[in-house]
Amino acid sequence: MTNHKVVINNCFGGFGITLKCVQTMAEMGHEKAIEILNHKDFTGKKEPRWEGDTVGDYKGFYPRSLYENRHDPILIKAIEKIGTKEASGECGELLVCEIKGTQYDITDYDGWETLTTPEGKWRTIKPCGIKWSYE
Repeated sequence: MTNHKVVINNCFGGFGITLKCVQTMAEMGHEKAIEILNHKDFTGKKEPRWEGDTVGDYKGFYPRSLYENRHDPILIKAIEKIGTKEASGECGELLVCEIKGTQYDITDYDGWETLTTPEGKWRTIKPCGIKWSYE
């Protein structure tokens, strides 16, 4: 089984990346990062900020679509290149995790994320011979 890397936030606050991380991703050829940096309304603020339910309209914000794919190889390479301290947004502490297989889920409590995989913490329901009645 092949191992894969996934990025999560490892503290209360929330997942976010810095402008330096966006720039590093763009240097590595990430199309969305390049689009953000070249957008006419991009202001170049140092840190991403939440605005309503979305991250961004390019005016100093980085759209959520830039890091929806937590297993994005360019996102991971950028974080590993500049280090998690330089890549983590204002309220976050990024952590690159390695998983076996191709399935994962990310849950969070107040921004602190937990990565689960079928091989890890997922529970399996096994028949136990008990018949339940909900009437």
